[in-house]
Amino acid sequence: MTRAERDWAEIIRNIDVITAMAAALDRERRNVTLDEVAHGFSELARLRSGGEPDYNARGLGTAYLLYYLARRALNTADACLSLGELTGEVRVLDIGAGTNAGALALAAAFPVAHFDVVALEPSGEMAASGSFAATELENVSLRPVLALLDDVLDQRVLPDETFDLVMMSAMLPYGWRKETLVERVEFGERLLMRLRPGGRLLVIEPRAKLDELETFERCLDRTGIEYELGETNISGEDNRLLVACTKVFWTWYPAVSHSSNLSREALAMLGGDKPHTLRAGSIRPDVVLSGVRRIGPVTNDPSPPRIQRLQAPPSRRSMPALPRTRLTRSLPISARPMVVWGVGAMAAVAAIAVGVLALL
Repeated sequence: MTRAERDWAEIIRNIDVITAMAAALDRERRNVTLDEVAHGFSELARLRSGGEPDYNARGLGTAYLLYYLARRALNTADACLSLGELTGEVRVLDIGAGTNAGALALAAAFPVAHFDVVALEPSGEMAASGSFAATELENVSLRPVLALLDDVLDQRVLPDETFDLVMMSAMLPYGWRKETLVERVEFGERLLMRLRPGGRLLVIEPRAKLDELETFERCLDRTGIEYELGETNISGEDNRLLVACTKVFWTWYPAVSHSSNLSREALAMLGGDKPHTLRAGSIRPDVVLSGVRRIGPVTNDPSPPRIQRLQAPPSRRSMPALPRTRLTRSLPISARPMVVWGVGAMAAVAAIAVGVLALL
């Protein structure tokens, strides 16, 4: 095992222990019953059929902690590692923070940095459950904000604040989808204003939401954000290290699986009579949009960006590209032409150039 692999194993163990501890503390201190946890799983199961859970249903936050937090945190940590090394003070806006998988991922991946995280989450249930994960993170200062994405982009909350890193994980299409070109450009420009010069943007979604991510991508086409699509390097092998989550799951599963509050869909999601090997939800690779703001500042803040992209050591932590990956190098907002560099377009340009040279 290489040093990089040992480091990744340690990241998984840290996320595993804190996830299990947070789930247990959430149940104990908020007096959440296992029947309420079963109801929470039933709400989460609506996602599998394209439905919408009640994110304020009591017990949903606890169920999410155990079933999804480790998956979200591991995929987010992998995506964050592609940025290189983060050190010093880093200001983060986590949009749709949920149970604080973003804060947990950053803390585990970069123990020498300190993160000042604004956790934007409209669900009081999710934020309450997430607070127990955050209390165990020594290098994170968490500021929860109950608000919607548009509240931030319209400056109704956190007016004039900018960040080194803006993260969104498993929150599309909630509250952002823009249908017209004008709406998309405006959305991209307002998002840009929340990033400091040199600041980074990370959008991490399950692969099933690739189409949503590509729609979001079009919101950035005329902004000063340079971005690319990729995929995290998570695999089923990582599941074996989730020992603490497994123990908590098996402690709760007998009562949860026999609760009258557990729907058939939720029982199937958990594995029925043969629960999944991974007790905290299946871990699969996510798709990632990684961007950086390259143009001049839009505020009067003269201080340099605190996120520095260093040369990352070669390891399996590097983020492989999707087959349909493309890199859009955007022009400054004032320039305004739509430039979308697809692989096919670049190939066509290359072919024309070869033809012209042949004539010469």
